[in-house]
Amino acid sequence: MKQHISFLKVAPAVLLGTAFLAFSSCKKEAALTPSEDNRLYHMPQGNKPVDQQIMQVLNKYRTYILYNFTEPDFIYTPTGPFSRNATATSAGPEHAQEAMDFLNANLFSLYPEEFLQKAMPLKILLAKDLIVPLQNNYPSSDLTPTYPAARDGYNHIVLGWTNRIATLTPAEVDSTRGQLNASLLMVAINRGLIPMPTGFDKVTVYSGVGLTPNTEGVYKTYTQMGATEDLRDHLTSILTNDYATLESTVFIPSRDVNGKFRKKYDLIIDFFKDTYGIDLQEIGNK
Repeated sequence: MKQHISFLKVAPAVLLGTAFLAFSSCKKEAALTPSEDNRLYHMPQGNKPVDQQIMQVLNKYRTYILYNFTEPDFIYTPTGPFSRNATATSAGPEHAQEAMDFLNANLFSLYPEEFLQKAMPLKILLAKDLIVPLQNNYPSSDLTPTYPAARDGYNHIVLGWTNRIATLTPAEVDSTRGQLNASLLMVAINRGLIPMPTGFDKVTVYSGVGLTPNTEGVYKTYTQMGATEDLRDHLTSILTNDYATLESTVFIPSRDVNGKFRKKYDLIIDFFKDTYGIDLQEIGNK
């Protein structure tokens, strides 16, 4: 007589074995090069010459330059939005070529290839109407809308003035270049791709900085001030201004009371020169 085995007894074992094989298969597939359909975004987003330039950046650095993006692309972090109430609108393809020309001249061409391979973000979002509410200077905790030219997020940087990038004044070009480059460096530092300049976080005691910003060498003060916000401000200052401007407006006794602006400047400049062969002040001098 043939022996009948209950399906209820066999099914769990079969399912468990199937699940194990599927899991093993997925683990192996994860090590393979993803197919076109499995990429994070379907690229290119259009069929203009600029789209081929964007594809070259993607193939070289695995960085997606997106002129069409969604809100999650902009605000995502593992723990929530990167900035409270921040908003941005996709710029669309109309000014993508001008934005790409600006990126080539004011970002990509300024760094050694080896550094870009290490530090480039996952995404560069080409936006218009970028709004980032920032906290007013201490002791106020109110938020005031700001309209930055560029800003760093969790794994991306946003170029906020894409729709008028071709008509920027010289001063606006300097400001955009400074914010854009500071954003690149801050994403790399926050993601652990490059370290924070050695010793920078030891210069200021941030718990009491709101009362004595010049004494502690900080540009802005916030209720929850820390080294990350401070470093972003110092990088932006260096990358926006030529050295003569810093000498005449920041490194003066009436402002740099304890020499901490100068000390932080030296730490940043020396770190990038010694570690990567990059003179950040040369970027600010342009």
